[in-house]
Amino acid sequence: MKKTKIFLLVFIIGLCNSYLTACGETNYFLEEPIETIINDEGDTVRYANKKEVITDFNELSYDNIIVEKSFVIEKRFSYGYQGMTIYNNFLFQAHDYGGCIEVHNLEDNTFAFAIERKKGEYTLHCNNVDFGPLKYDTDDPFPLLYLEHSSGRHMTSVYRIVKNDSAYTMTKVQQILFTGCTNAITNNDNINGVMYVSHTHDGIWSIARIKTPDYTTKNDTINLNSDVVLDKFDVNADKVAQDATVYNNKLFQLRGYSGSGELCIYDLINQKTIFIIDFNEIGISGEPEGIGWYKDHLVITNNSGQVYNVYFVK
Repeated sequence: MKKTKIFLLVFIIGLCNSYLTACGETNYFLEEPIETIINDEGDTVRYANKKEVITDFNELSYDNIIVEKSFVIEKRFSYGYQGMTIYNNFLFQAHDYGGCIEVHNLEDNTFAFAIERKKGEYTLHCNNVDFGPLKYDTDDPFPLLYLEHSSGRHMTSVYRIVKNDSAYTMTKVQQILFTGCTNAITNNDNINGVMYVSHTHDGIWSIARIKTPDYTTKNDTINLNSDVVLDKFDVNADKVAQDATVYNNKLFQLRGYSGSGELCIYDLINQKTIFIIDFNEIGISGEPEGIGWYKDHLVITNNSGQVYNVYFVK
């Protein structure tokens, strides 16, 4: 009887959404149904095949979150998975101390290519990966890639990606060292031309907004206690910071280790915490490592290479 009720509910919702779409009253995504665990009993419920996307996260609750367990990144190298970013249809997965970045095509969830790094340039922990607003050369296949090291060295390295024949390589063009803090994680807001630096000072986590540094300055040092900071605000966070991404004037930051992972959503305009999502509540396991936006949803990867799609819907 329980399965019958679920089926009827899904069928009715599907009819209603089909009617609204035909009338052109709203925009929807999710062409195929998805499955997610939604209760403590472990029941798997198939949702209606179309849901309306949330754009205002201020009213967000767990009822608005749908998680789809997607593919697993095949491990081709001995280094652990770390930060991740997305450009167009490509997912760029970085590795801890690794000499390469794996790239997967999200249209069909297949391996596309790997980008090699020079030996001697991958001796530091890779915590966060993010694309900047500019290309080094207009003919380059991708914008400049910002790789943040964090542990012990609060430094972001900027790389140019080039393609020679069928091989992709990356060359460091800039190194940014942050002072006045005890940790620093950088994320670019490519729409507004600024960089957000999540950092700690006196044991407090803050998010600072600065102008995206000029990449032609090969070695740059930025003091987060100086007037180079446009503004900043403190956040209540007590777990280790992982990868993050900026989208629609919000910072989506992963925190915690395996079993304690969470997603913190910060409003960068009103300078406040909007919502903190406990991954134990939505079925995301492992240590959260990478995060990025793809079309209308978040993509999150963990330390085992598992890829999750996270949808925020009404």
